[in-house]
Amino acid sequence: PAPPPAEEMGLEGAAPDVGDGAACASEFAGAASGGVTHEESFSLYESMGPSISEVVTQIKKRERSGFVSSGTACETIPADTTPTPLVSAASSAVCEAAEVESWESFKAEGTKRYVADDYEGAIEKYGAAIDAFEASVGSDPEDQEQRRALAILCTNRAAASLQIVRRSQELKRRALGEALPPELRRLCMRANIDASRGTDLDPSNAKAWLRKGQASLLMSAMQQRAKDAVRCFEVARSSGSLPASIKTEVDQWLRLARKMLDDQTDMPENCPQM
Repeated sequence: PAPPPAEEMGLEGAAPDVGDGAACASEFAGAASGGVTHEESFSLYESMGPSISEVVTQIKKRERSGFVSSGTACETIPADTTPTPLVSAASSAVCEAAEVESWESFKAEGTKRYVADDYEGAIEKYGAAIDAFEASVGSDPEDQEQRRALAILCTNRAAASLQIVRRSQELKRRALGEALPPELRRLCMRANIDASRGTDLDPSNAKAWLRKGQASLLMSAMQQRAKDAVRCFEVARSSGSLPASIKTEVDQWLRLARKMLDDQTDMPENCPQM
């Protein structure tokens, strides 16, 4: 099937904001490793104004130097001492905003490149968004909103990988299921892994099931691949989250998968032909 128009490319919308205020405590309180005191952190935060990036940059510079402004070494906290969290709600909010801005900006850049047909660039940026997100909340978050957001990032990267394979197929006039060169097969395998992770993180994500099925069919014409693809497309089709704009695309791929499965399935002996 021909690639869908830009508005139907399968890229998910903006993900919900996420952040980990507890994990940010050490960013602003930096005394655990020696470098900047709690008092200096608050003084710096209050004096620098609303610029998040400047605050974080200045604090990190002082942490790396290991000295306070007076030139004396910062006092380290003994290893057996649990530091008392002294970070205000405002400081935590600033840190959370910085984290959210990081992965969401990568995601936005990835979508921009995808729409411009720069699929390799999109893969890179979505990968950076996934790395930044996982650095903030981990690779297997418990919060359902965070799981949905990470599933979207994985599904978007899968979509970019599959677009490279599909465009190559069109240029080389390869039939669906025809053996792929190694570099394209690797892309299909990576897309399958990303999409599978998307379905694990958020089983209700119809687009993740669609991408998983497409990757299975594009990898080979083996019977098991076709069988897996049929199941994926059927799940996507029955999902309440499937956008109406790509329902036709799902139906087309489901018909292709069923045909490939039929072609690979031997008819039982003495079975009458229909």
